[in-house]
Amino acid sequence: MKFAGEVTQDTTLWQDISAVLSFIFHSPLFTVIKVLAAIYTAVLVVNIILLIILNGAQKSIRKERRGANLPTYAEARRRWRRIMSYVKKGTQNYYKAAILEADQMVENLLTDTGSKEPTMHEKIQRLKEQYIDSAEDLEKAHAMSMRIVREPSLTLSRKDVDETLALYRHFLEDMEVFG
Repeated sequence: MKFAGEVTQDTTLWQDISAVLSFIFHSPLFTVIKVLAAIYTAVLVVNIILLIILNGAQKSIRKERRGANLPTYAEARRRWRRIMSYVKKGTQNYYKAAILEADQMVENLLTDTGSKEPTMHEKIQRLKEQYIDSAEDLEKAHAMSMRIVREPSLTLSRKDVDETLALYRHFLEDMEVFG
């Protein structure tokens, strides 16, 4: 039986446990543990983000947002600047390299967008069937690229190179590769 004012052992035990826990949670040692746990958690979050980026999540996100695994705008602009740097060097070999690399850039783009055709010519024909406005420009530019491959002694003027690269650029802009 319980009399008025009598405290049971259960109540005292819980009060003791509560007092000990309160002391522990408010102690300087526990504060240090909380700070270290927060730092450790932040490091884990950063590591997870880096692993996601390194494992190609960026490409899958890009594919979902843009419908294909297209290069980032920065990557495309960087590659185009490199192509244009070849033109500035002003020699035949660099002129040809610029056109061939632009052609390769476009072919990679078409492959990344799901084009299964084995040749560039067939890929361009598919674009024409889809009524892509700049497919004709691409066909003219690709023809110049094929001339370079078939005729190693072909001499290009700066005007030829500029016109051909303008055709490639027009196509890339239509495909929204540069942003």
